[in-house]
Amino acid sequence: MIIPDRSSGPVSGMTPCAWCGIVSSPASTSGVLRRHLRSSSRTFVREWEALQIELRDGFTEYREIRRRAGSNFVTKELRKRRKLEREIGPVRFVEHTLDPDAFTALLAWKSEQRRRTKTVDILQRGWAVDALDRIRTIEMEGFSGCFSALYAGDHLLAVHLGMRSHGVLHHWFPAFDRAFGKYSPGILLLIEMTRAFADRGVTRIDLGKRGESYKDRVATASNVLTDVTMDRSPILRVVTEARYRTRSCADGSVAGEHLRQGKRLALRCYHSVAGSLGRSPAPEPTRPKPKAPGEN
Repeated sequence: MIIPDRSSGPVSGMTPCAWCGIVSSPASTSGVLRRHLRSSSRTFVREWEALQIELRDGFTEYREIRRRAGSNFVTKELRKRRKLEREIGPVRFVEHTLDPDAFTALLAWKSEQRRRTKTVDILQRGWAVDALDRIRTIEMEGFSGCFSALYAGDHLLAVHLGMRSHGVLHHWFPAFDRAFGKYSPGILLLIEMTRAFADRGVTRIDLGKRGESYKDRVATASNVLTDVTMDRSPILRVVTEARYRTRSCADGSVAGEHLRQGKRLALRCYHSVAGSLGRSPAPEPTRPKPKAPGEN
């Protein structure tokens, strides 16, 4: 996956000031690739663990694996689903939707999350919103966008925009309405997706980098991926190096939370500097007013 940090046109024709990517390669070639990347003074390389849901034997077997591991996670969340139906309305899962209102909700909820957690909001970049909008409508052999939604009655509770390639689904942009947070709508949507896509031949759901507690509760496997940032601008290289060093210290320190705040500051500086080099942020999406539970 290549994510541009500056674009003079469509993503496919980008001339980036910097690019970052996630590289997954077979064990036989990964060592050579990593040595090559590290040999460049322009690159910053970090390995991290990515979690996965294995579905080769279907959803029923996945649920049994979690049960044998001592987890009643799925059973507990399905109880919340029944409570949701009693208190709000019938639960409806849509495997793939092109509803523009659902896409607007995704942008708004995700941006609100970024503001609340004081992290960089990539959705303020026009090219990022354009890319997501294009991906959600793509359906071709070997690759398609997957934009799923969960409703209770007339209420949109949660959405997820991901990508599917053959038997692999990449869990990418989940978001939910916090007004219904006590029902864990994001987790309920993930469970519905797991069940539906297993029936459609998906054998693995990639959850991305470990770090959010729900991923540990649902995952059954993991993989090592390599995170690479390459900067053409000397200024950005300095900021990126500071960000990576702070992140490495945070991961192994008892003062990790304070250092992670420093990492977030470095990341905001990175995007601020990148923006000053010629990139304009996208207009902030309008957040739909959430409906209160039980409201029509």
